[in-house]
Amino acid sequence: MEKIRFAVLGTGGRGRHLAEQYAAHPQVEFVACCDTADGYAEETVARFKEKTGKEMVPFTSYEEMSKGLQ
Repeated sequence: MEKIRFAVLGTGGRGRHLAEQYAAHPQVEFVACCDTADGYAEETVARFKEKTGKEMVPFTSYEEMSKGLQ
């Protein structure tokens, strides 16, 4: 079954909650998250790895994220 690559824009409370909900789906592969607030994306990556054991790349610019994931 093909995976859907997924990235989160905005990793505040709602963004993190949605990410956790989508991560439970077997076809979803989280690849990145982006937040302009200092430290938010990195904190989300750390929490995600702690909960799932999987890696995700943090970005502070959606333009850079878009370029980095091509």
